[in-house]
Amino acid sequence: MISGRCHLVLGGLVVGAVIAGLAACGAGSDDAFPSASNVDAGTDAKPEGGGGTGGEAGPIEHTLTSILVDPTNLLIELDLGAVSSQKYTAQGRFLDGTTEDVTDQVTWKHTNAEVGIFSGASLDFLPMATAGAKTTRISAELDGIKGEAQLTVVAYRMTGPKTDFFFVLPHLDPLGEQNKPLEFGTDVRSLDVFFAMDTTGSMLGEINNLQAALINQVILPVQQQIADTQFGAGAYEDFPVDNYGAPQGSDCGKGGGVFPDQPLKLFSTITADVNAVQNAVNQFDTGIGPIG
Repeated sequence: MISGRCHLVLGGLVVGAVIAGLAACGAGSDDAFPSASNVDAGTDAKPEGGGGTGGEAGPIEHTLTSILVDPTNLLIELDLGAVSSQKYTAQGRFLDGTTEDVTDQVTWKHTNAEVGIFSGASLDFLPMATAGAKTTRISAELDGIKGEAQLTVVAYRMTGPKTDFFFVLPHLDPLGEQNKPLEFGTDVRSLDVFFAMDTTGSMLGEINNLQAALINQVILPVQQQIADTQFGAGAYEDFPVDNYGAPQGSDCGKGGGVFPDQPLKLFSTITADVNAVQNAVNQFDTGIGPIG
């Protein structure tokens, strides 16, 4: 029989997720709505200040130049089996600089039939039985002019006794933080946990929290889940490289200002003796003064 032990180093955890989309624009231009100042007034237009030989400029034609589809980039989260729809609008820009709502005049299409079916300007989603994500490209076309948009539909268990852990964190999300429960299990039977603590001066509060909560809030709850768990402890600071770090510092708080900062100071090897680990963590010092 082959046995093994999982090794876990706790330091910091940053979770992030970022979703970027595609925005739509009118055909033949990078701008969804080109400026009216760029429209050619025609050969009969008189130059400013007079002197022209032609007649007065005729009216600019009311010709469609681009279509803006709204929303242009959308992510929708649905519960499994949920029935829902998304309403779209189309705004047309014309050669004479005017805009009109052309929602009911355009032809609506999209590229992924598994997402749903258009009913007028409303995309009716097909219920999804299993968790997953699907994307489709929305188009609105009129008189040979097309506007486009991007849509992503994500389905997962949002309700019920067990929910799926899924969330989206776009850059600078105006809705702010999202909090969702995460339930998970493990088949790990043996575990080594090493507490690697930054002991530079800004970490006083974090060191104090770990020292106070180590046994009752960290070690014992972990051992309740995985009985064969052992622990170790160490510290690190700004190890000097070139002109960075302290060539004479606190040696993770224990050098009396003689030794340089260290990449790792070992206070306790992996052990089943939780009191030894607590004593090791209590030695953590920022160099400003021990707080253990």
